[in-house]
Amino acid sequence: MIFALLLLTGQTFRCPATLEGHPFLRPSIYNGIPGKQEYELAPDDEGTRGSSVRQAWKLSDYREMNLFVRCRYADAQSVVVKDLPKPLVTCTFKWRKTGAPQPIASPAFVCR
Repeated sequence: MIFALLLLTGQTFRCPATLEGHPFLRPSIYNGIPGKQEYELAPDDEGTRGSSVRQAWKLSDYREMNLFVRCRYADAQSVVVKDLPKPLVTCTFKWRKTGAPQPIASPAFVCR
């Protein structure tokens, strides 16, 4: 597991596009403490249009505990973990379904 200073600028957070040469695949958002007590959060909203999928989390609904994101990368065991500061209120993950062995294409993740 890699704990890192990530792309947090102003009121926006994005997972790094690559990690050790592996492309970003998907995020997982949790309540709790990384590596200890943690609860993965399902998206609050999901929409599909053709092969495009959009998932959204409303962070303000989960602020009783710490919130963090685990950025996952294709064919990599390493992940990047980052706490999500309180000014961030929503996270959105957009991607395309594929028929290929890798089911996710063109992933884009941002928290604002």
